Amino acid sequence: MYQSQEYLEIGGKLITSPYKEDDQLYGVSLHKLICQLHASGASSVTDFQSVILTSIETSGKLKDMDKAVDIFKQVMADLNGLGVIPKSPTH
Repeated sequence: MYQSQEYLEIGGKLITSPYKEDDQLYGVSLHKLICQLHASGASSVTDFQSVILTSIETSGKLKDMDKAVDIFKQVMADLNGLGVIPKSPTH
């Protein structure tokens, strides 16, 4: 069966999702998090963190914020592997 690739722009880079629709970590859909990042237009590490942690919190699927931070770190590592490097916050 043919499945088309969906391209997402995340952090200014065009990628295909590193996750399948049923990929989860601690019961949270990783694919949905990537789609949320795409829809948000986030470009900085702070924005990425906010989008991911807020999405996890509002989904109601996970109450343990330590696990939510683990998910954030995993998503960032996978995106970095695809060459997505969000901007560092500047002060």
